Amino acid sequence: MASLLSAASGTPLTPLPSPLSRRPSRPLHLLSWPPVTGATVLQCYSATVLQCYSATVLQCYSATVLQCYSATVLQCYSATVLQCYSATVLQCYSATVLQCYSATVLQCYSATVLQCYSATVLQCYSATVLQCYSATVLQCYSATVLQCYSATVLQCYSATVLQCYSATVLQCYSATVLQCYSATVLQCYSATVLQCYSATVLQPPYMPS
Repeated sequence: MASLLSAASGTPLTPLPSPLSRRPSRPLHLLSWPPVTGATVLQCYSATVLQCYSATVLQCYSATVLQCYSATVLQCYSATVLQCYSATVLQCYSATVLQCYSATVLQCYSATVLQCYSATVLQCYSATVLQCYSATVLQCYSATVLQCYSATVLQCYSATVLQCYSATVLQCYSATVLQCYSATVLQCYSATVLQCYSATVLQPPYMPS
């Protein structure tokens, strides 16, 4: 075929060297390969690091750590722990426990119990019961009943009736009527009329003349 083309053109043709006929000066994965026309994924694989790179999605996959990194969203996904890390928001998501952790606010959110925990204030919030618990003051607040409970003083405060109850002295105080009731002596005291009522002796409140 070469002789026919040579005879037709009048100029001798030299055959092109085969890519395998010469030894490359650099390793194969470092050679500058010409663009492949018609390549749909523009994908390159390196056997030295067992790594694959796709120019279409700017994504790299490494078979050594079973990890995938995407340059578009600066996000990394690991198939070993089914975990994804994003460098843009410094956030990590784990598909095993459906849990997300953010390094910016040191906050963790779990989709299983719809609960969020923050390591900065050691506070936990649950979207299921709309309840928040703080490990710093051992205090719990519920947005459903607008009620707060403190484990340190065993005291509960309700913003709905502006009432506070203490389990230590079994005493309840209401800020609405400025009234205090004690379950220990079954006694009630009102600061409005400076009067005290005792249920033990069924005594009517003293009415000053």
